[in-house]
Amino acid sequence: METFEKYVGQVFDRRYHINKIIGIGGMAVVFEAYDQLMNRTVAVKMLKEEINNDAQAVKRFINESRAVAMLNHPNIVNIYDVSVRDDIKYIVMEYIHGITLKNYMNRKGIIGWKEALSYTEQILKALEHAHAKGIIHRDIKPQNIMLLKNGVIKVADFGIAKLPNTETVTMTDKAIGTVYYISPEQASGKTVDHRSDLYSLGAMLYEMVTGQLPFYAESTVSVALMQVNDNPVPPRELNPALPEGLEQIILCAMEKDPEYRYRSAEEMQRYVMQLRARPDTVFPSRKPDEDDESVSRTGPNPNKPKKKKKRKGSRSMLPVIAGVALAFLVMGGAAMYYVLQQMIIKQEDVDYETIKVENFVGMTYTDDESLLADKEHRDYYVIRTESVYSAESPENTIIKQEPAAGETRKVSKRNEQFCDVVLTISKGAETFVLQDLTNQDYRQVELLLDRMGLKCDIQ
Repeated sequence: METFEKYVGQVFDRRYHINKIIGIGGMAVVFEAYDQLMNRTVAVKMLKEEINNDAQAVKRFINESRAVAMLNHPNIVNIYDVSVRDDIKYIVMEYIHGITLKNYMNRKGIIGWKEALSYTEQILKALEHAHAKGIIHRDIKPQNIMLLKNGVIKVADFGIAKLPNTETVTMTDKAIGTVYYISPEQASGKTVDHRSDLYSLGAMLYEMVTGQLPFYAESTVSVALMQVNDNPVPPRELNPALPEGLEQIILCAMEKDPEYRYRSAEEMQRYVMQLRARPDTVFPSRKPDEDDESVSRTGPNPNKPKKKKKRKGSRSMLPVIAGVALAFLVMGGAAMYYVLQQMIIKQEDVDYETIKVENFVGMTYTDDESLLADKEHRDYYVIRTESVYSAESPENTIIKQEPAAGETRKVSKRNEQFCDVVLTISKGAETFVLQDLTNQDYRQVELLLDRMGLKCDIQ
């Protein structure tokens, strides 16, 4: 934390006055800053000094700026400026007054399905715009989704996005995305297209409405293998209150074979909007039995030829066939495990810690660092502030906090999951100069003072 405090008060490129630190991630630190030229508050995302000369880190950093510079959508975080110098590299983005969807999910647990669909629809609109530009996000997860106070969603962090006609960014421990949300083709190192983002969104929607990840294991390699080979528990078995149509949407987005998923973000969005309008909707099956010649495909690729029925072998051949199949399964599983180990070699098990939120109410706000009594866990906190006038509390006194003191939060530096705390700080009693009201009708004066929140005594 001390390393980045030195930038507070500085002015980058004679334009961006750094106000305070608002977040620290694995690769970058984010500051609140004031754009003196455009007269607005912005967020400055600066690459950490220790990886400032890392070629892959810089490539990812530049990749993010190039990706978002191609986009202009209300559900995507805007980038205003980019500076890449030898000593410092930063991106200037719009300032978001909100929290990550991950932090919101941690607070709330299970999110109501209507609310979850509202967020999903907005993310799909953002993806539709990005995909139309040839950009695949490849790291859709709750940590990369910002939620504003008015319910608006902003998709962020295009650091490992696949851009059209460019070299793919390849970072061993980051480019495959977060293992709990990656698509099967992404987990197995195959070529991905826009439907990979839909799988990740389906996994995220699954977590929102059930409170559980679709796949979880002690090691990231095991989770990746589950993404490739296993089917998730149907959402309605975990939350029976969910509409059947919602379960269909989630499972369709999470199909192992991209050919059976929604063909586009626009198509998935139509299903979501239909379900929001009519919660009792049950959608037709999109994945017919391949051996049933009487069933026509209603899924993404109607022209894909059906697989021919395989002849049944004689009884004497069954043991041989079974043995060969078993050998292939063993060899294939071992090969897949090796490939995944190489891809995720630097991703160790995610270590989560549970911390109790400290009590800040009644303290005098000076800076984030001095507030935290628990120095051991201070890097897990992201503190944001709001200011209100209060005649009862002295100026700079913390009068409210969210979450409340004593509540527990799971945190992880590796997974960039922090404890987001919003402090309400007193600006003291509001003062203003009262105009001269002498010789005016007392009824008009009384009405004026009432509108100003003042009480008056008539004598």
